[in-house]
Parts: sequence; structure tokens; C-alpha cells
Amino acid sequence: MEPLAYPNPFNPSTVISFKLNEPAFTIVTAYNITGSKAAEIYSGHLEGGIHNIPFNAGGLSAGIYICEVATPLLRKYLKLALVK
Repeated sequence: MEPLAYPNPFNPSTVISFKLNEPAFTIVTAYNITGSKAAEIYSGHLEGGIHNIPFNAGGLSAGIYICEVATPLLRKYLKLALVK
């Protein structure tokens, strides 16, 4: 599960894409560069397979964000660049 974002850099929206090998409760969160939670993008149960989660960051400031895709067994991170 290596998450990707397209487009990246983006303004104001992007799609977070990742593959789950098995069903899992999944939380996708964006953090600002200081580590504060900027947005909860998705929280819920997903089946195994490829998932594309839209992220509209229109209310956030331009900058670098870290996207975390977390399941009970795994956490992966992705750098996002919001440009305005």
C-alpha cells in the first residue's frame, strides 16, 4: 500500500490513491508541516482493492502537508504540496 496523489502539487483538490490487500478500517488524514491535524479526509471500512479518495483542500493554506493512510496493521505517508 504505497499511497500516491494526483495531481501533486495541487490546487485545490487531489485524489489519494492506494491499494489494500484485505478489508480494513482505514483513516486518511492530512497534517500540516508542524504535525497538527489539518483535515480528516476519510474514515471508514474499505474492502480490499484499489481506492481513490478525493481531497478538497480549498479551505487550507498553501504549503506542504503530510498525508497518512492508516489501517490497524499499517501506516503509510505521502507528501502533498498545496499551491495557490
